[in-house]
Amino acid sequence: MTANFTAAIAAFSMFEGYTSYGLDVLLQRGVIAELSKGEPLYKEGDPADFVALVISGKVDLYVESESGEQALPSAGPSRLLGELAVLAGANRVMSARAAEPTVVLKWNADAFRRLLGNDAELSQRMFRETFRSIVEERQSLVSSLVALRNSAKI
Repeated sequence: MTANFTAAIAAFSMFEGYTSYGLDVLLQRGVIAELSKGEPLYKEGDPADFVALVISGKVDLYVESESGEQALPSAGPSRLLGELAVLAGANRVMSARAAEPTVVLKWNADAFRRLLGNDAELSQRMFRETFRSIVEERQSLVSSLVALRNSAKI
């Protein structure tokens, strides 16, 4: 079973060039979680006590508001979730649940910090992916705001 997960994460650009041994170490430092459709990964306001790497499937991200759930861009394979909250020691700022059957690799906060502290290359790669995700989310937000502004002018 671990070989399947090793092969899956080997395809992620974040782990390009990693040996099978290196990938196995990443897997051993975490826990594989299989989520059913609709199953929560974490809730807005929860303590950030783990980071998740989406291995397969899709995770819906959303925030609660007075008018109900507000959808954010979904997360698919190779996406890290919760890393900034863990590093900042903050609570979750959004909720996450499986949009379909999903497999994630969860590292508890201490294991994640050790991974980053022991491997500068991995740290750089993970931060690059995190910042890429932030840029994509901001672009989506700007597009939504422009569309909202344009629809209000009509």
